[in-house]
Amino acid sequence: MCGTIEVREDVPTPDFATEDDLPVTVGPGGRLKFAPGTDRPLKVPAGTEVQFVWDSDRHNIVVDDRPEDADWTGTPDAPSETYDAGYEYSHAFDVPGVYRFHCQPHEAAGMTGTIVVEAA
Repeated sequence: MCGTIEVREDVPTPDFATEDDLPVTVGPGGRLKFAPGTDRPLKVPAGTEVQFVWDSDRHNIVVDDRPEDADWTGTPDAPSETYDAGYEYSHAFDVPGVYRFHCQPHEAAGMTGTIVVEAA
């Protein structure tokens, strides 16, 4: 087998949001995204209480993927129930790992998010 392996040192690392960027705004300015979460994954230490604040209407949080021992199920009564601007919801992320979620009415439009929880 012949060939060349190119090692690149300029590969960009993901730009993560941190605790300083909380709370997570749901539907900021009417846009179909979580901020942070959609464009920039949120990275927090285990035990962090993450607050989600609705800035526009008809959104919820449905969990797609979570660590095996995690108990996060998203907003109450999701996916059938949605919430409007002014609604607030919090969850303590105690189990390290990657959490992926979406807004059920707007998933096809790209309203998805990621939270990475690191061991404290």
